[in-house]
Amino acid sequence: MRVSKKCINLVKEFEGCSLVARYDRYGALWEIGYGITSHDIAITGKEIKQGMKITQATADKWLEDSLNLKYLPKVLKYQSKYRFNTSQIDALVSFAYNVGNIDGLTQKGTRTKKEISEAFALYKKSGGVILKGLIRRREAEKKMFNAGEKTFDEGWPKLPSRGYFVEGDKGDEVKKVQRFLSWMNLYSDEIDGIYGSQTIKAVKTLQTTIPTTANGKFGNKCLPFAKKYKK
Repeated sequence: MRVSKKCINLVKEFEGCSLVARYDRYGALWEIGYGITSHDIAITGKEIKQGMKITQATADKWLEDSLNLKYLPKVLKYQSKYRFNTSQIDALVSFAYNVGNIDGLTQKGTRTKKEISEAFALYKKSGGVILKGLIRRREAEKKMFNAGEKTFDEGWPKLPSRGYFVEGDKGDEVKKVQRFLSWMNLYSDEIDGIYGSQTIKAVKTLQTTIPTTANGKFGNKCLPFAKKYKK
């Protein structure tokens, strides 16, 4: 799973971009691009220092890598409890990018979704000061979190007699699996009806968010979840 362009654009809107390192007086450290700091060295391989310069392409890559590799997992660790839809995941990743995680927002998984929605407004301070920019950001994230849910309605795959798809399976039913995975932002390859390595990889990612073994076989445990899933 990867965050959508809506999440990326939301973060870009509120972070702003500097291709030259700038000093963040609230965090007391140097940052570059869309708020990337030396804390992100595992993503960038670089320490952010005064005078450092990067290209726009690098800024975009570092942001997307940070969102997907560092902050998305902080949201998905709660997925088995909440079954967040795509809009909710995008909103929460944006929040985590700004705050660091969603542990406080969710009260470590004890809040309801409605309570989480209302709690966005609590996070409007930086350095103890209420900032208009943070008020607007929290409002935007809350709006995204509460975005209308849309069910997947392109038709569900009929499972083969064995109860699951395996590598090498082909046909229209496999295409349905691939369309669902694509809708979930898990699969970006061609909808070719061939259950190959990229489809298996996407299914494994799906399976990490539900209580089942991540074996890449789209079967009985995936299908009930998929049918209930709303985006």
